[in-house]
Amino acid sequence: MTSPPAFIKTYAYLRKSRADGEESVEEVLAKHERMIQDYAVRTWKVEIPEDHIFREVASGETIASRPMIQKLIGMIQRKEVEAVLCVDLQRLSRGDLVDVGELSRLFWTTKCKILTPVHSYDLSDEHDRKFFEMELMHGNDYLEYTKKIMSRGRRQSVLEGNYIGSRDPYGYVRVFVDKKPTLAVNPKEAEIVKLIFRLYTSEHLGPHLIADRLNQMGITSQKSDHWSPVSVRTVLENTLYIGKVSWDRKKTVKEYRDGKLVKTRPRSDDYIIVDGKHEAIIDLETWNKAREIASTRAHPSARHDRSKIVNPLSGLLFCKDCGYMMSYKQCYDHKSKAPINPIYICTTKGCPCRGAPVYFVLGQVKDNLVQYQRTLDANTETAPDNSSVTSTREILEKELAELQRAQNKLYDLLERGIYSEEVFIDRSAKNKARTDSIKKSLSEIAEKDKTKIDRENFKASLQRCIDMLAMEDADAQTLNLQLKTIISRISYQRAKGPTRAFTPIQMTLIFM
Repeated sequence: MTSPPAFIKTYAYLRKSRADGEESVEEVLAKHERMIQDYAVRTWKVEIPEDHIFREVASGETIASRPMIQKLIGMIQRKEVEAVLCVDLQRLSRGDLVDVGELSRLFWTTKCKILTPVHSYDLSDEHDRKFFEMELMHGNDYLEYTKKIMSRGRRQSVLEGNYIGSRDPYGYVRVFVDKKPTLAVNPKEAEIVKLIFRLYTSEHLGPHLIADRLNQMGITSQKSDHWSPVSVRTVLENTLYIGKVSWDRKKTVKEYRDGKLVKTRPRSDDYIIVDGKHEAIIDLETWNKAREIASTRAHPSARHDRSKIVNPLSGLLFCKDCGYMMSYKQCYDHKSKAPINPIYICTTKGCPCRGAPVYFVLGQVKDNLVQYQRTLDANTETAPDNSSVTSTREILEKELAELQRAQNKLYDLLERGIYSEEVFIDRSAKNKARTDSIKKSLSEIAEKDKTKIDRENFKASLQRCIDMLAMEDADAQTLNLQLKTIISRISYQRAKGPTRAFTPIQMTLIFM
């Protein structure tokens, strides 16, 4: 191939998997970039410009987990890319049949070419398409084989009593003994672990009260400057403290939810637990006593389906006083034990914020949205005539196409020796300056169109939220997803007053 399909629309894609070999990310990407730039110079006498290079550090397992390849795919779909240059086909993907099919269909239907230093692929050609799909599937087979071998190695290491976790557990530091990973006791943190078990087993304090005691003592946890009931419970349930190591307590499981493939990590009954090489901090008698206490305090959850959201403001409602997320609490009648109206409360110790019934908070959210809708309607301007904008775009797009053809002709004249290198560089620079100016103008026009479309979409989503909030039986999960299309955060504040006295809620909605 002596000239690019349209050099201005040729983009390079570089990917380095975190698990690829022993070389650093920078070394591998730099080596791959030298290979594609050498190819570009040999083929077109110029290097790929920096703004035409996509770099990504991610596993090749799925397209969904790689933002840069998704961005490149979007550009290909919009016909902004006519050729993709990469070191080899497996840099694009090592995904399953779904990803292979998606990429094959993408390059086939858009007629976008794939260039490598070894071969150029045009998927409109049946033989190229078959080889492309076969090569990507070989990459997926190799990836699955590698994952299986690595998993087998990790499992065997755990069976030997090694600690292969990625970070230091509270109370320990990771060390190597005879080149094998294990743990050494962190004396200062180990004393806190012993204190937690003593408060739980001897003084019969629960995780909430233990967290309060540790915070009053000024003791910081591993992840933050304060302890929470969850972090205390994590310590009380960790078998590392009795000298054990475990693996696969939470296995990654793929499942479909609302038509989308998601990964979850539920607790597994089939896991490994063996004696570790490290020193125990807690004796077995104390551990067994803690487990016995935990079993007597355990109670069944009111939520049997953990995948189903019951809090319509999940991830949205935050306390203005302390900054933490408000908790959704289901209340029960003391006599009949039947569930009654749930409430939102702030569980931060010492926070002055007062809770409120969920239905009342949702009513306030609805009132705020209605008020905001009125403001939008009052400020809506008469839509301008877009005919002049459309004609300007058409003129600019035609001029851009002419410049692209002229640039291709420059390459041809340079290769035939009609233009000297100096003349080629001078005319290319002028072409590029005008091309950049046109692209900027087109981007400004597109941004104006997008702003108008976004405004209309936002108003439609806003109306849907108001309608759903007005429904008494609206599904909490559906409402939550709908609210998140327009709202990023809700700030909640309610001052405490005399018992049963009404105190107003101060609420601020932050929109997307």
